[in-house]
Amino acid sequence: MRSARWVAASLATLVSLVTGSASIAFSSSAPQGAQPDQAVVSHIAYEAPPIECHDVITDGGSREKQVCTHGDDAAIDDARGGPPPEIAGLLAEVTPDPVPCYGDGQSGPRVQAVYARSTNSPDRYNEVVATLRQIAYTMDTEVAASAAVTGGVRHIRWATTPTANGCVLDVLNVAISPWTRTVGNTTVLVNPDGDFGQETIPSLTRAGLNRGDRAYMVWMDTTRQPGYCGVGSLYPDDTPGPANRNYNGPSWSRVDPRCWGEAETHELGHNLGAVQDSAPNSNGASHCRDEYDLMCYPGANGLPLYPTKPCAATASDRRWDCNNDDYFHTDPPAGNYLATHWNIATAPCSRVWRRGRSPRCRAPITR
Repeated sequence: MRSARWVAASLATLVSLVTGSASIAFSSSAPQGAQPDQAVVSHIAYEAPPIECHDVITDGGSREKQVCTHGDDAAIDDARGGPPPEIAGLLAEVTPDPVPCYGDGQSGPRVQAVYARSTNSPDRYNEVVATLRQIAYTMDTEVAASAAVTGGVRHIRWATTPTANGCVLDVLNVAISPWTRTVGNTTVLVNPDGDFGQETIPSLTRAGLNRGDRAYMVWMDTTRQPGYCGVGSLYPDDTPGPANRNYNGPSWSRVDPRCWGEAETHELGHNLGAVQDSAPNSNGASHCRDEYDLMCYPGANGLPLYPTKPCAATASDRRWDCNNDDYFHTDPPAGNYLATHWNIATAPCSRVWRRGRSPRCRAPITR
């Protein structure tokens, strides 16, 4: 992804929230009319200070996970000239394009759209919900276009609500009050729009957003500075098949207002398991080196980008996996890294979502 000022960074977090078998993968049908343990929270920052680890204390004082953090994220829209053209001016959008509909819109694994805010922030749900629905549609077109490169079909299996004409994206409106937790003998205030690992994830979990069959795409409406651009959980595991830790939920991504329409598909890529450090073009820090690619960053805290761009077409900047050899290929041939390693496009669970077949396991992305 193009940005002279982007730097990739990561957080490690031990997740032990719920038992679920929701493969964070793809649905492969045409649209209608063991518990993960350690995750890396990958996100964007100007620099990568030394990683510091600490327990995360949730409501009631229980220690539910450990988070390692590198510090704050930073804006990306100023470096890339703003969101892609499809998103520009969306606050004026009245009727967003519809996302694909699957089944009843709720059963099985889904990517759940969430508008979230602290109760200290004003409620802008009615003002922005059309924008968020249009962003979700654009995310799906980017996934579909990525799949088409290798002759496949992939769509995001969003949580939706049925309508007379099909369905509409289900955007939860979640307002969470700041709350307190006890750390040792100290009472700590938790702000839902604060630190992603220490505050946002525990707050979302406390609000019930921790289903094992959900990947949560959270648009956090906050004015907190510096805040985040985008941040998402990623499990470091390159093994293929259902034993992979990215096969299970829950997972979370958070995008703050200045990067709405910019960072979402990238963060979803992390939730699905991209980019593993063993990938041929990995930078060793959960991103890639072969621009243009939605998961690549200049100036990352890993290896630098290649001096020349293997995928020079700028359209590739809004597509997954330049040359389809690191994390996304709908039908990898023998000899391709993805034929024997974790491939977010062909995770085993995703293949059972075909026309006329009942799933033997669950996946929120379909073909």
